[in-house]
Amino acid sequence: MSKFVFTLVSLLSYSTLVQAQDGPKLMETLGIRIGDTPEQIEKILAPQGYKAGNRSEHVLGPDFRGHVAYIMYAKAATGFENAGEITVGFGPQSGTAVAIARRENFYRNVSASELKKALTDKYGLPNSDTAGNMRWMSYKPGVNPKSISPESCKVRDNMQVNYGQDVRRFKDCKQSLYVGLSESPNNGLEYRKIEVGMIDFSVYSNEWTAVNAMIAKKSAEGLEKNKTAPLPKL
Repeated sequence: MSKFVFTLVSLLSYSTLVQAQDGPKLMETLGIRIGDTPEQIEKILAPQGYKAGNRSEHVLGPDFRGHVAYIMYAKAATGFENAGEITVGFGPQSGTAVAIARRENFYRNVSASELKKALTDKYGLPNSDTAGNMRWMSYKPGVNPKSISPESCKVRDNMQVNYGQDVRRFKDCKQSLYVGLSESPNNGLEYRKIEVGMIDFSVYSNEWTAVNAMIAKKSAEGLEKNKTAPLPKL
């Protein structure tokens, strides 16, 4: 059997034999993790050539002024160093990372079989693996995955870290991680690009549920206060 055929058969067998597990065993990429502070992330990414760029704060009123919403980092390709970009989304209460998105262009072709093996060794067996798209998902205790749509707990691609304030649709989700491999010049045997996305839905949901409740409470208090204020001249 030729090396090409053997590798192709191995890849097909790998996709066929994938069995679902209870989500990712690690929520980390390039050394940064879900739960890290902006300071911790800066300390890890700076030596790797990443520089902080656009930064945004949560716009939720004076109680949350200064709470960072997301930070974007970028690294230019130099010599044998890959070009990359990272966006990190932070919780409105904790100020720690709740979602991470990363995209990187390799400076050379990378073996598909070796790359997938390394990803499985790092994150565990994926719930699904289809043509370079690997997904790991876990659900909250007591939730039967078969009773909900897998789409509801998927990580969004295209470097998205903002999942909105309406967290009801994530109520059954715990953690989710996605790796997309693309730009394959050799019939799927090698890749030139990787995209990684991860989110802790539990923390995201808890923080935004608490923040939304606080905003609603302050809004209700403001309405009551205005009721007792004297009316303007009519």
